Amino acid sequence: MEQINSELVISQAKAGDSAIIYSHMEVVRQWLRERGSEQWSAPFTPPWIEHQIELGQYFVAFYKAELVATFRLMWTDPDYWGEDDTPALYLHTLAVNAAFSGKGIGSQILNWAEDYALQHDKPLLRLDTAADNPFLVTYYDKAGFMNKGQIIIKNFRVVLLEKRLIL
Repeated sequence: MEQINSELVISQAKAGDSAIIYSHMEVVRQWLRERGSEQWSAPFTPPWIEHQIELGQYFVAFYKAELVATFRLMWTDPDYWGEDDTPALYLHTLAVNAAFSGKGIGSQILNWAEDYALQHDKPLLRLDTAADNPFLVTYYDKAGFMNKGQIIIKNFRVVLLEKRLIL
């Protein structure tokens, strides 16, 4: 568990967190769909979430003891970035509760992930986002991420983004 400030706490998800993560992801999925985004159109199943937790990839963020965000961190990402030995940390499935939109939760998580990457000698933070979500593409651009191109995964176009960190 890591206290980011007096109210935001980020920790690695535990086995018992799968139900709350699933519920959170379903709310965010529905919210995206209502706004016309096909991002995460397929549900994240509880067994899939449990497996990601077992791999140590899922993290949870609580604000005043309320779950406000979930995300995954990976040391490799061959599905999106190919077989690449570039020293990078990969951020996936960052999902912030819409009720906390505009409160800086996403920025705080990005900053935390950058610090986490540097602590593990990774000078790059990489992520992807739906190409049909211009708000997120712009958001990550403003956060310092460079567009590294687009790919299609399972008939879904994503933008690959990368941020160089200072070691």
